[in-house]
Amino acid sequence: MNLTPEQMREVGPEALSKIRAELARRSLLEFTRQAWPILEPGVPMKEGWAIEAICEHLEAVIRGDIKRLVVNIPPGAMKSRLTRVMLPLHIWTQKPWSRIIGASYALSLSERDNYYARTILQTDWYQQNFGVSISAEQGAKVNFDNSSMGGLRAMSVGGATTGFRGDLLILDDAHNASEGESDAKRSDAVQWFLETFQTRVNDLDNSPIIVVGQRIHEEDVYSTAIELGYEHLCIPMEWEEGQRKTTGIGWTDPRTKEGELMWPERFSADAVE
Repeated sequence: MNLTPEQMREVGPEALSKIRAELARRSLLEFTRQAWPILEPGVPMKEGWAIEAICEHLEAVIRGDIKRLVVNIPPGAMKSRLTRVMLPLHIWTQKPWSRIIGASYALSLSERDNYYARTILQTDWYQQNFGVSISAEQGAKVNFDNSSMGGLRAMSVGGATTGFRGDLLILDDAHNASEGESDAKRSDAVQWFLETFQTRVNDLDNSPIIVVGQRIHEEDVYSTAIELGYEHLCIPMEWEEGQRKTTGIGWTDPRTKEGELMWPERFSADAVE
């Protein structure tokens, strides 16, 4: 639902605020648009079809249409901001009791994204529009609960899970790209993913798992997840027709020309070169 400027003036500020909140509940992309200035004041949000594609697949996870998802996309494409910051908060606008675990190869990265999510959660915009706030008893800086018994926890690849189980698991950047050629490092990450991370769901049959990041090797965590049957959304920087596939929700890459860039609004030809 899109309102013209004339319609927005007619409905009034209070009604308009309710409409905007409802649009944010319905759309992860719209939620991100509205929350963006909180974390990036003065920096315009650059959009493109690649961001829309990621949001479509993450929304399919929320609906239950996808239970296991791998997203491979080049660095700098808002993947962490979308999956680890905006997605949990967007889920809480609908299911505030959800418990979510976010992991990365470095604990500092997981903690960073939890801190960003907490920053948005503490704003008047979020609390007044969606009725969810920080828990008075468990409102730590990094690992925190909300007022509806939902929670967000940070962990690292290879790290302890501290007994917390999630209704959603998100693994963002399973590997340090600089260690991609280390067989031992990759093997450890894959073993942790298979034997530890995947077991931390509340419901082994229905709780979804999302794995997102840049491919670094033929035998990385992403390859392992794909072999296990995870839905695979792959958006390369430069298009090759031989890579075309259609995902389970009917999405396919819109590019048709060899070498066409993924997101020229953000990554120009000169920048990619």
